[in-house]
Amino acid sequence: MTKRWASALLPLACLAIAGCKLPAFGKPKPPTGQVVATVNGKEITVGDLDQEMGNASFPDAKTRKQAEEAKLQQIIASEELADAARKEHLDKLPGVATEKEILDRNLLAQAWVQKVQQSVPTPTPAEATAYMSEHPDMFAQRKIWSADMLQFPIAAMVNDPSLKAAMVPVHTIQDMQTLLDTRHIQYQRQAGQLDAARLDPRMVDAILKTPNDIIAFQAGDAMTAIQVTGSTVQPFTGDEAVKHAQALLQQQNILKAVNDGLRQVKAKADVQINKDYQPEPAAAGASSAPASNGQS
Repeated sequence: MTKRWASALLPLACLAIAGCKLPAFGKPKPPTGQVVATVNGKEITVGDLDQEMGNASFPDAKTRKQAEEAKLQQIIASEELADAARKEHLDKLPGVATEKEILDRNLLAQAWVQKVQQSVPTPTPAEATAYMSEHPDMFAQRKIWSADMLQFPIAAMVNDPSLKAAMVPVHTIQDMQTLLDTRHIQYQRQAGQLDAARLDPRMVDAILKTPNDIIAFQAGDAMTAIQVTGSTVQPFTGDEAVKHAQALLQQQNILKAVNDGLRQVKAKADVQINKDYQPEPAAAGASSAPASNGQS
């Protein structure tokens, strides 16, 4: 046998020798470590599973493990379907591609906001104490106001542009109700209490400056008008008050940081809008200050 033929037969001979080291064929090894599963070669990691689990809490480790196993099966099923869709090029369909772009844009915008939020340091107790001194009506001389409140959809001002001007001479909740009744605008009216410690400082200042007049502001998709009918003083001091001041100050610092960042982003952005889609002037001229800061 010539040397050429001998060389060609060597791989075949090797198959009969137990000690030959050839690449293994068949199913890949099960995932280990940080990889909890694979679907058609794509890894699903512990981080992926934790992200899907969110902030869910469980009474014990056994219950959590059962929940993780169920969630993993959901992820696997979704990945299988997604992979099948990609093979059929369904990800290229106009509706799907647009939705993916919207989700991606919103996710990145949210990530930017979260990064800014996380960059804001927690106020120190000393800073919180100074803030309390600057806002005595929220702490040392904390006001609890009783109030008459009326709320109606902001859409009413969009549908009836003249409503804004008609509200200017209105100075009582009753007169506001009469105005809305004459224009057949639905509303809700009720009595309630306003805790200065839970209000936006701008709202507290507005109430103190015009205690007998209506204060109207936009919150979400509703317009709210309030009129103070009485007040008491209930001091808010001690460690709990300091922690509350820290949380309130942190919220304000975060809001300022996000707004400052947005202004910088907008200043650098090149935006051109079709004249047919130019934004309309704001229909409501009332304050957008929230009635409550949401802190407890």
